[in-house]
Amino acid sequence: SLTHSLTHSLTHSLTHSILSLLSSLSPLMLVIPFSDHRPTCGCGCKTKKKVNTSDGTYAIAVRGVEWFAGGPSAVYSLGAWRRQSSGLVLVGARLHPGRDRLGPFELLSLWWAEAPQNNSASPSASSPASSPASSPASSPASSPASAISSATFVTTFRAYTSKSLASSVVLFGQFFPQGISSTGLGSYDMPLSRFPVLEEGATAPELGYLHYWNDMGGDKWQAAKWPQAYKGGLKGGPLIWFDSALNASVVYSPFSFFTAPISSMDDEDPVLASGIQGNITAVPRGFFYEMVMSASPDGINEAMMKWGDVLLQKYGKERPTPISTRSLYVKYLGYSTTAFYFYNPLQGSENEGNYQETILAVNEYSRSEGIPYGYYLIDSFWYGEHIFNDAVWLWENNRKFLRNRFPDGLAYTRNELEVPIASHLGRWSSNSPYALKDEYKFLREGNSGLPQSGVFWDYIFANASAWGLNLLKQDHMSEQIQDLPSATSDISVLRRWLLQQGTSAAAHNIDIMYCMDFPLVLLNSLELSAPVASRAGNDYVPNEAKYNWKIQTTSMFFWSIGLFAYKDSFYSNTEECVHKNGSIFSNYTEPYPRTHAIASVLSAGPVAPSDGIGFANTSLIFQTCRADGLLLKPDRPAVPADSSWTQMIFEDHITTTSGQKENDHGYLSVTYTAFNPLLTWHYVFGGNLRRETKVVPGDLLREATRGIPENTTLYAVEIVDAPTLSAAPQRFSSSEPLHLSRGRNYGDVHLYLIAPLLEAASRRFLFLGELPAKIVPVSKQRFPTMTLTDDSLFVKVEGVPAVDIQLAVYDMEMGKLVAFTCTMDPSGQSTFVYPEGSCS
Repeated sequence: SLTHSLTHSLTHSLTHSILSLLSSLSPLMLVIPFSDHRPTCGCGCKTKKKVNTSDGTYAIAVRGVEWFAGGPSAVYSLGAWRRQSSGLVLVGARLHPGRDRLGPFELLSLWWAEAPQNNSASPSASSPASSPASSPASSPASSPASAISSATFVTTFRAYTSKSLASSVVLFGQFFPQGISSTGLGSYDMPLSRFPVLEEGATAPELGYLHYWNDMGGDKWQAAKWPQAYKGGLKGGPLIWFDSALNASVVYSPFSFFTAPISSMDDEDPVLASGIQGNITAVPRGFFYEMVMSASPDGINEAMMKWGDVLLQKYGKERPTPISTRSLYVKYLGYSTTAFYFYNPLQGSENEGNYQETILAVNEYSRSEGIPYGYYLIDSFWYGEHIFNDAVWLWENNRKFLRNRFPDGLAYTRNELEVPIASHLGRWSSNSPYALKDEYKFLREGNSGLPQSGVFWDYIFANASAWGLNLLKQDHMSEQIQDLPSATSDISVLRRWLLQQGTSAAAHNIDIMYCMDFPLVLLNSLELSAPVASRAGNDYVPNEAKYNWKIQTTSMFFWSIGLFAYKDSFYSNTEECVHKNGSIFSNYTEPYPRTHAIASVLSAGPVAPSDGIGFANTSLIFQTCRADGLLLKPDRPAVPADSSWTQMIFEDHITTTSGQKENDHGYLSVTYTAFNPLLTWHYVFGGNLRRETKVVPGDLLREATRGIPENTTLYAVEIVDAPTLSAAPQRFSSSEPLHLSRGRNYGDVHLYLIAPLLEAASRRFLFLGELPAKIVPVSKQRFPTMTLTDDSLFVKVEGVPAVDIQLAVYDMEMGKLVAFTCTMDPSGQSTFVYPEGSCS
């Protein structure tokens, strides 16, 4: 292990002087020296590192400009602060080469020992930033090997030397060779150890930032000029810095043991410090974790993807796609009980009404309408959450316990539905029968409980598999974390809970969707295979619906680390309304269901309407999927165009402090379906835009525009909820941009398909797929392969046997839209050929 290697290599005597260490390790800076044009190799940059090992000072530069200066390291133990300027003495340094999943690396370690001191004040900017300790022992070159053994705090810098990573990735680590105790600061929003500490660099440019924060995976994100309005602490997540010209973007986050580290900033001190969250009361011997800083010259979205790639590689995972994912929940249309029938059964009270009858009636109605729901999500009413003080008392198919809610049990309900069940799970009650069993090792504090045994989860999931559970919706996670003191005071509790749950779920083939989760939960999912998705925004409820569809920013975070975003359910009809006192949906109607449908489909994640019987808008629902319920999606989720951030922060000087709920306005978002660089279709989505917006090809995702021939011509076609095109296709280029109007409400949406101009047999045309019948008219779920030759375009078409598929081509010579009908053969396949116009 790395901690063993650290201990082994650094307890030897220092045989090299500080000068030889410096000569073997170039200046510790993150440097991205690339030209204004696309780099020719990798990201076109080199990483250099410079650490002054006489006093531990360091700096971080980007493109040769010092963005950040390293502030003094510090650690709190035994009721007092020890910091670099007072109480911490640098006693050793060593350069250690190694190799891990990411490749070969060099690790520079600085070993700090505690010096007697009486100052217990909190570290602040008023302390000397990096003055060397006065003791002669502070010189590592003259320190004996025994001095290293006295070290209690080790700070590390790790850089990879492979061509792909040497240019842009640096890790910052904290190692506790002896552990520390009596560490609790009484706040989980301030770190008890501080490294790295990032102060404004001497030549720092004006930077913008985006920071994921709070539950729902960080949907209360902040975006502003750095460091205005920044909030950190336990609720914080990945932080992205960028300059106004997007010459460089840097992503910063935890890299390991994700439930322990935080980053925060003092109210009166614009210095960002990272370390173990301050409510932890003890750090065990040998504890080690790292933060990662990853840079890219290609914009914010590219930086997030590169950062995610590094993390996925570190944990041996691959990013699933809408095609490759194994999750039924992500692939197929579902039905959610979180709107019309949320604590609103057809018969009986909200807590003891007959939900079995309700769900089976919905299923009968959907079948009569031909709606192919592939699963049913049952919410917390099934286990009586409201009966037990908003907590989970029992969670199993016990008919005596289920009573009127599911009188014949969950297994019976699942068999009648003939599709799997997805189920809600909230926070555990401390009075649950499970909590009283020693083998389940429940922590019980106040009304909250938390299992700390894999045996418990094996019991839960074995029983749940028997009654048809396909996906677990783990909800109320932020409440579970904050309501249980030991969850934030014991360094291992949160991680143990998540790992045990996820490991057991995977063993029983059960997927997990998180909800009300802090970003640390999502980062921790990198160590697991069961989590596939997370709620990406507020509940779909009255007064929140105008925000709920704006999940594109959180989607960028989720997708980068291999998770799908779920918008939550929605009404597909403008007329349906619950008339029942006590229901949060009482007297509410949805004015703009299409906006929610578009946002759901473009998320590339789960799509699950929640209509009452007799109210489903089948026309809108079928715009999302095939006749068998397979969702028609882009290759990846729609995310805000990079220009959305630079425009908002540097041009309009807007500071956003509460993310999704800041205001009603949305952002310009982009995604695509790509078969090869020439055969790529882009989607441009502008929902309730804050101002009139000009869209050019440079706004499209760079990952989908690389390799496209320079002579490629693009056309834009608006996707409207109408039987035909609203207007002829318009040429799309830098000199011929799209102009999207300012929105008045969240019903004002623009959705465009950007199609390549194709030529075969001397005919020029645009293949428009299932336009205008589908929100995503060109998808791999419908068209798994596509080939263009000199003579023809060959498109493989898949669907339900004997079902007709309507295809559209805009023929440039004819100057009109030409429609074709493809009938699926007994295997559910066909091949469309153009200009022949055949389908067989």
